[in-house]
Amino acid sequence: MKMTKLFDQFFQSEKAASLTLITCTLVSLLLPNSDLDAAYHHICQTQWAVLVSYSRIYNDVHYPDDMIVAGIIDW
Repeated sequence: MKMTKLFDQFFQSEKAASLTLITCTLVSLLLPNSDLDAAYHHICQTQWAVLVSYSRIYNDVHYPDDMIVAGIIDW
């Protein structure tokens, strides 16, 4: 119970977004320049299908980064 309260408090603060962004940025900078380079690029090039706003993004059209950008700009 204590862990979930701490988790909720963290994500209700403004620091959560900045710490999450910094962590993701560091991971995205370190992974391509490490021994996990091939696995990282394979994951980035994996094609996904997702249901977004009542329209289907099909498997052979969009990559994960396209879907992230679409989510950010509320496409």
